Order: sequence, then structure tokens, then C-alpha cells
Amino acid sequence: MQRAKLTELEELLRFYQNARREMGEDPPDEKKINALTFECLIDYLEETLRVADEGKKKIGWFGPGITREPLLAMDIHPYRAELMVGLLPTSRPEALRKYVDIAENAGLPAEMCSIDRGAVGLILSGQLPAPSFIVGASLPCDNIVIGYQIYNSYLGVPSYHPDAPYGDDEESIRYYADQLKKMIAFMEEQTGKKMDWDRLKEIIEESNRAYEYLLETNELRKAVPCPQSGRLLTMSNFLNSVGAGLPKGTAVFRQIHEDARKRARLGQGVVEEERSRAIWFMLPTYFDLSIFDWMEQEFGAVIVMDMFSYAAIRPVDTSTPESMLRGLAVKALNMPMARQLRGPTEFYTDDLVRVCEEYRADSVIYAGHEGCKHGWGIVGLIRDTCK
Repeated sequence: MQRAKLTELEELLRFYQNARREMGEDPPDEKKINALTFECLIDYLEETLRVADEGKKKIGWFGPGITREPLLAMDIHPYRAELMVGLLPTSRPEALRKYVDIAENAGLPAEMCSIDRGAVGLILSGQLPAPSFIVGASLPCDNIVIGYQIYNSYLGVPSYHPDAPYGDDEESIRYYADQLKKMIAFMEEQTGKKMDWDRLKEIIEESNRAYEYLLETNELRKAVPCPQSGRLLTMSNFLNSVGAGLPKGTAVFRQIHEDARKRARLGQGVVEEERSRAIWFMLPTYFDLSIFDWMEQEFGAVIVMDMFSYAAIRPVDTSTPESMLRGLAVKALNMPMARQLRGPTEFYTDDLVRVCEEYRADSVIYAGHEGCKHGWGIVGLIRDTCK
């Protein structure tokens, strides 16, 4: 896993650089969201390649159930093992197939989640920056947990896996906050540095600003007609992976919010005539986001909310180290999928009912991946709930 072999990261960087360059120095309003998003991605990919090349800074892979703020505060470069699985298809829709095939040829079953198969194929091909250590919680599903065991076994680096609770009561939150405290102690041991709590406070407060924009935008999407396309709903997961805690990440969500507020004030919908309001309550089709455009143009059907943007997250209290740990625990346990799929079925169905009522939905789309066994295990209950 040498820097010279990170050709996919380099090609992705060139793709986003070219896309941003084509927009010009001062892009029109309708392109500003994409321009800011590309700038944030370009900065992150450039930093990732630089850190991997120099070999001086620790790279920490972080998985679901872990937020990036503690890594940033300790001057660790945060990297999501699943990031390339989501980004590659945006530049070349068929790009991931090669790595899925590599993973299957190495022994992974075809029925396993494509996130794991894609990530394992990329790891086996030396296409991901080598981690100094890995932190990833025991959620939201067996596929991810097993995937991280495979990453650890192959890479042979130190790892710490916080134990995620099944419930969401106060005892569960305290338990997970303690797990995060132990994770920080693990990272201190790996880096030889102590957590800078003042720096963590600054980063969390920046992250809070971004999530406040996200929450306010979600409220604006309740308007009839919905002011923005379903495409923009895929942005929340991007925030946690590459933008949380950084001013450029906040700028993306500020622009999304300003656009939604302006359009909602004018009563402008994303389509001329909104004929149907749908809830997309499972994985987005990252390999082809044009499905949102097709639904809007062909049927006047708008995805007004999805599971990845329905954030039950609230700003983190930064008054003390203890309050920050608690807030990060709540935030991590309420991330998309981690919130809905780590525990009782009611976590999913209660959210679904609430979203349908709040956003005045006409229909629900369950885009379940064949490898998501626990998701398909509750699809009958989901259907009954929708009735």
C-alpha cells in the first residue's frame, strides 16, 4: 500500500478538479452548492495524498459510530474506509465493479454488502491510504462489523472498537460516552499525544454550525412544494466523512440552507408541478443519482426526505470534556443507519412514521441492498407500517 499505487484517489482528485475548473471562478447561483462541495472534496483528497506521501502524520481509519472530530483534535488525518466505495461511482459508474470482483475472488461471498466487498477489493489492490490504526464501533450491522474484522486481519494495525449499546436511553448514552473516552485513550497511546480538549471544543463548535444549517434546511423541505431536489439529501453523509469540523464543510451546508430558504420564501419547488412527495428510507443510489432527476422530470415526484438526511442530531454541548463526550455519543448513535438499524425494529419504523407525517409523504421507497440482511428482515414490518 504505497503512495505510488493510489491511482484511484489521484484520478478522483483530477475528476473533481476538472469539474470545479469548468464552473469558473465565480459560478452562477445554481452551481454554487456543487462548486463548494467540490472544493471541500479537493482539499480533503489533496490532504489525504499528501499525508500518505509524507508518512509523517498518523492516518486513522474511522468507521460508523465514530465521528471525525476527536481525530481532528489530535492532529490525526481521519479517513473513512468506505469513502471510496461511495465516491468512485460518481466519477465512473462501473469503477467499483473491478474491486468487488477482486474481493469475491479472494473469498468474500457475493451476497455480502457491496460496501465491504468494494472496500476489501480496494484494500487488496493497495488503493487506500495505509492506516496507522483503526477505530470503528459495533454498528449498524453484522456486515460492517465483519468487514472491519477483515480490514484489521489483513492490514495488521492496532485497532479499537467501541461497543455500541442496543438501546437509546440515558444509561446507553453514558455507556457509549465511556466507550468513546476509552477510544480517545487508545488514540493517545497510538500517537503519544494527549487530547487537546480546547481544540476539540473549537472543532465541535464548527461542526455544530454545519449541523444547525442541515437541521434548518430539513425544516424548509417540509414546505409544499419542496424547494430542493432529492439529490441534495445525499450530502449529509458527505459532511460526516470529509467536512465536519471544517469551515469549508460548513460553507457547503450554509449554501444549501440559503438556497432552500430563498426558494421556500418564494414558494418555488424543484419541479414546476409537484405531483407526489416520496420518502426514500434506505441507501441512496450513489452509483446513479440521476434517478432523482428522472423521478422529478418524468413524474413530478420529489424525494422530500431520506434516511441519510433525517438527522436526529442536535448541537453538542461544549462546556466540559464530559459534556462533549456525551454529545459525541448521542451524535454517533443517531447517525444515519446507526440510529435506525442498530437496535429494535421500532427505531426504524417510528422514524419512518414520523418522517411521513412531518413531510406529508404520499409514498415510501425502500431501496434495500441485497446484502443488507437485517434490513430485508424487517421489510414486511415496514410495509405494514406504511399501510
